[in-house]
Amino acid sequence: MPRNMAYKASSLGEDLLWELMRRGSLAMEVAERTKDNVYAVFHGHLVPVAQEPLLTPFSVSLSSQGPVEVSFEGNFMILTAHAQPLSIGRPGESPGEIKGWPELVKLASVLGSLLRGDLDLHVSRLALKLLEEGWPDPEAVIEGAQRYVGAGAGSTPSFDDFLAGYITGWGRSLQARLDLSNTTYLSRAILSEVLADRDYLVEVARVRECAKGRGDLLHHSLRVASMGGSSGIFMLLGVTSALLQRVGEKDVLLKLWRSIGGTHRSP
Repeated sequence: MPRNMAYKASSLGEDLLWELMRRGSLAMEVAERTKDNVYAVFHGHLVPVAQEPLLTPFSVSLSSQGPVEVSFEGNFMILTAHAQPLSIGRPGESPGEIKGWPELVKLASVLGSLLRGDLDLHVSRLALKLLEEGWPDPEAVIEGAQRYVGAGAGSTPSFDDFLAGYITGWGRSLQARLDLSNTTYLSRAILSEVLADRDYLVEVARVRECAKGRGDLLHHSLRVASMGGSSGIFMLLGVTSALLQRVGEKDVLLKLWRSIGGTHRSP
């Protein structure tokens, strides 16, 4: 994304929006840039900025028109509100029954079959091994996951993407702590947020809630899967794994991962 240019924003994450409307203008330091994304930091929170950013309570969605001016000056981003934009809100966690898991498994299986790279397939086998050994205890899965944090390629390694989806899928019922010192800056920032707020990954949390009948499961699953590279697919597989564990469908879960990893037995 070009530096020292002005943009517009049509929607903001609800937490960032509240602060902007309270103050009228916000300045924050840019922590990292990629080809299509900027990641700033506001009061310790990661702020994804793009035309189609990772949706969080602190995201900034750029557009050709919008009531918020977004400018970059040096290593800082400045938001100025001329009117109130749309809010990207957390879906909230409901106590509903997870009835949509069969449809979600079908979607995850088809989308998971798109994984082709050697590193992605290796991470798939790691996830299979972890879920099989940790069944049925999610805390055992998290404990075992510690040795794989940072596995995979990219600015957010594939295993970390799976783990972010898995933790989101379990919601507040899962007590989880992780040492994130061995992964990338972006992955560390995202997982730290997910550990503190199970609705931080707004679109992934929507999939969790849609599986309880609270929305269009196909629409939100495809939105998650479309997130950069293989990241979204691994997040979708993570939330699917958590929901299958919650409903006790071990055989379905292992069959899903074996089909993706190309193996009939865990390594």
